[in-house]
Amino acid sequence: MRRERLSRSTPCGGHSDYIVYVDESGDHSLTSIDPDYPVFVLSFCIFRKEEYACGVTPIIRQLKFATFGHDIVVLYEADIRRKRGVFSRLSKEPREAFLNALTDIIGAANFQLVAVVIDKRKLKDGCDSHGSSESRRAPVFSGARRRPRSRNPFIRHGNSVCVSWQCRVERRHQATRPCRGR
Repeated sequence: MRRERLSRSTPCGGHSDYIVYVDESGDHSLTSIDPDYPVFVLSFCIFRKEEYACGVTPIIRQLKFATFGHDIVVLYEADIRRKRGVFSRLSKEPREAFLNALTDIIGAANFQLVAVVIDKRKLKDGCDSHGSSESRRAPVFSGARRRPRSRNPFIRHGNSVCVSWQCRVERRHQATRPCRGR
C-alpha cells in the first residue's frame, strides 16, 4: 500500500486544511440547573490535518497497541475516569502509565482549543428579566455573513465560534475549500 504524507504543498483533496472536533460538557437545560455545575461548555479542538494525520493519530494508535494490544479502543473520558470497559482491566501502574503517556501526547500536539463557557444561571436570569437576551446583544463579528440568529443560546454561542473560525480560514485563503461535519 502506498502512503502519501500530507503537507502544505499537498492539498487535502481540495478540502480545508483543518479538522475541528466539538464536544460539550454539562447539561444544556435551563429549567433544572445543577448548583454544583451550573455551566454548559462547548469545546472546539482544531487541528491542521497534516499534524493530526501524520503526528497525533499514529502516536495514539501506538499507545493503544502498547497498552491494549489493538487499536480499536475508543478513548471516552467517562470510561477512562470511571474505569469502565477495557479501562476496568488496567491495574494501577498500567493505568497511570497510559494516562501519563496520553497527557504527554496531548501536551506535545499542535492544536488550538477554543472553549465557550456559558453560566446558565446568568443566562436564565437575563432571559427571564428581559424576555429574551437577543435585544441586548450586539453582533459578535462585524462583516460576518448574516444568518437568522437562533433563539437557542447554546446554538448561538457555538455558531459565534464557527463564524470566528470561518473568518480566520478566509484570511488564510481556505474559504473556497469545503469543510463538512457530521
